[in-house]
Amino acid sequence: MNRPQKYTAFKMGWGCIGHHLSGLISEILNREIKCSARQDDYDYWCAFTSEDRFTIVEIAELVEAVNGDKKMYAEALPTDSNTSRSLTMDLTRALLKKALDSDWMEELVREDALWIIGDFPEERNIMNGPIDWIIHLVGNGMACAECGKVENPFIEDACNAHTHGMEKYGHPDFQMVIHANPKDISYILNTLGMRVKNGERFKAGDMVSGIFLDCDVRLDEFQECDRKVLRVIIPDGKNRFPEDPACDYPYSFQTLPLEQLESNGGTSS
Repeated sequence: MNRPQKYTAFKMGWGCIGHHLSGLISEILNREIKCSARQDDYDYWCAFTSEDRFTIVEIAELVEAVNGDKKMYAEALPTDSNTSRSLTMDLTRALLKKALDSDWMEELVREDALWIIGDFPEERNIMNGPIDWIIHLVGNGMACAECGKVENPFIEDACNAHTHGMEKYGHPDFQMVIHANPKDISYILNTLGMRVKNGERFKAGDMVSGIFLDCDVRLDEFQECDRKVLRVIIPDGKNRFPEDPACDYPYSFQTLPLEQLESNGGTSS
């Protein structure tokens, strides 16, 4: 019967995919290797490394790790060199499925992300389990449901978006102060949260890769209500951080205390 069918789709940013691949490939090859992923053509995507190279022996080990067939093995090996900076799409896909312990039916390749489409059980979350923390986006007179602080309107493009729940992992919560699209805020804060849940630990001053494809972000410690949080500091389009006098607005205000981001000077109502 030709009837509509319901499927589930997950959107994975290329930075997030690179993070998952880096962990698995480093484990398989028994050496640390930083991978990235990207759209390489309309419907083609792959993993690559800009700081390293895969040897033929290592590529064979990766194919073996995902139980690849002769066709995958033949296509994965470079024909004009003993090393390669990139992996084929079939091998990369197999590695990502192994890293996520999942399978899917279709993919939609986009410049900013890979959409994974499949008949996943409702309780299945390919991002390694349920999200057991919450995100509050505070601004324009809204009260934080956790701490009760009421914020007056912020300066243009500013907000106070923060997590609650990282303490169950013995880790500080995360914060953003650029009022980006709520979906982008959720992606950034939830990606960091998932990495904490999977065992990573972050501290003030850390440069964190795997969030964006073209830059790292920095974590700085700030006060938020009665607790200390790790604020995500994002560089501008030319990779300049707020301490650079040439840093573009709104990226330039990210290192200001919350009270200086409030348009009326920080008084509460």
